[in-house]
Amino acid sequence: MDLARECLDKLVVDRHGKKAGRADGIVLELEEGRPPRVAFIDIGLSVQSRRFPSWLAACVRWLIRKASGNHEAAVRVPFDKVKLQRNEVIVAIDSKDTPGGALERWLRDHVITRIPGA
Repeated sequence: MDLARECLDKLVVDRHGKKAGRADGIVLELEEGRPPRVAFIDIGLSVQSRRFPSWLAACVRWLIRKASGNHEAAVRVPFDKVKLQRNEVIVAIDSKDTPGGALERWLRDHVITRIPGA
């Protein structure tokens, strides 16, 4: 299986069918004398920013830190809680318990509710 093609940048859906972001990273576990094992799938802009040029990654980390108070606002899902499908990655977590869910609630409470007619 070509894990990068099957998993990275695919839509992540939580156990309730709600969108939870994109699969931004794969964490392998290495043990001497054994083949690599997929340990986690990482979800979050801070993970994705590692693929950006360094100046842009620094800007993204600064924005994340300002919005969430934590520059590593990412979710690490154990691979045994991940199910790969054709166009999406289904994870056995609740998206509202993630940093992205917290940011979504903050935006709803502090920005969206202040827009007239929203």
